Amino acid sequence: AVMSGLAPFDGDRPPPPAYPLVGGSGAMSSEPQQQQQKPIEDVLDDEDKLEDETVAERILALAEMFPKPVRSAASGLVSGSFQLTLWSFRQASNLAWVATTTGLIALLPLIIERERVGVEEAELENERKMMLGPASASAAGQPAFAHA
Repeated sequence: AVMSGLAPFDGDRPPPPAYPLVGGSGAMSSEPQQQQQKPIEDVLDDEDKLEDETVAERILALAEMFPKPVRSAASGLVSGSFQLTLWSFRQASNLAWVATTTGLIALLPLIIERERVGVEEAELENERKMMLGPASASAAGQPAFAHA
């Protein structure tokens, strides 16, 4: 019996992989390389033939990747966040309405009254100037005659 240098297969371990012979006809060593390597044109053509997935298709494919409890928790989190955002917007708009109407009701009469008092004071000042004549204008530090 000729010994090949390999231990006999005893069933406890798998047999060693078969390697192509070196120095032979070369048929065995070149075939696997030709089958694995494709010309670059073929590879590019294969990529062009693939259909582009839409975002919805990708998300649907991801849904199969995660278990149902994880998907339910994520859905609840997104839905809750959306509801919280809507609630916050409604509350902010209500607060803005209350602040605006309160400001108008409380401050508008005050502003109107201050304006009315200012107009009355201006009218009294004009009456005083007219009654006292040009001398009162010069006494107040203004020229008696306006230069035109």
